[in-house]
This record gives sequence, structure tokens and C-alpha cells, in this order.
Amino acid sequence: MTQSVAFGRVVLLGARSPGPDFAVVVRRSAVSGRLHGTAAAMGIAVGVFVRVVAGLTGAALVALGLKPAATTRP
Repeated sequence: MTQSVAFGRVVLLGARSPGPDFAVVVRRSAVSGRLHGTAAAMGIAVGVFVRVVAGLTGAALVALGLKPAATTRP
């Protein structure tokens, strides 16, 4: 139980700290304005969504023991 709490704290700390995505959005907003900053944030959100879906799809295929669609048959 204590390991789970410690892990949860580390995850929350990491989620609270700004990363490179934050820097991109702030820079784009400062240089080009609010509309471009919002567009940058939306682009990052879409990219994260696609990456999460791809990762979950791969994990599901591994869990089911299926070959990924990217593999070719010999």
C-alpha cells in the first residue's frame, strides 16, 4: 500500500510540472497570439490522443495474442 501511495505522489508531481508541450503553447501564444496558442494546444491534444489510442490498441493486441496489423505474412 505504501508503494502505491509513493507512486501516486510521483505521478502527481510529474503531472504538475510543465513540460515541452507547455513551452510550445506559451511561446506560440506569446509570439502569435491567443488563436495560434489555442491551435497549438489542440494539435498537441490530438497528437496525445492518437498516441494513447495506438498504445492501447497495441496493448490489447498483445493481451489477446493477436498479430498487429502492421506485420506482413511471409
